[in-house]
Amino acid sequence: MLENMIGRMDRSSVSGYHAKIFDLCLLALDLRRQHPASVQKIDDVEKIVFNAMIALTMKLTESLFKPLFIRSIDWAESDVEDIASTGNIQRAISFYGLVNKLAENHR
Repeated sequence: MLENMIGRMDRSSVSGYHAKIFDLCLLALDLRRQHPASVQKIDDVEKIVFNAMIALTMKLTESLFKPLFIRSIDWAESDVEDIASTGNIQRAISFYGLVNKLAENHR
């Protein structure tokens, strides 16, 4: 649904809401860390989130995209309080999946 919404947005709307949409996507990617047992097919969920993020980034200029990418790096490297202390590993898995999809779609 988010990917469809992004696809229908014009450039001015994307410019106004891109940061909030990207934050929402990072929140969705954090499901791997927050609820690993409750989501059966986390890879499928991440693939859908990646597609939405690609749809968003394809509409952004480099100057709008770069701070979002840096924010995603900070998100992946940030310290999270996790009982099993695997929060950074789970975020790194999601982050490298995102980077792989971005590399496939951006030249």
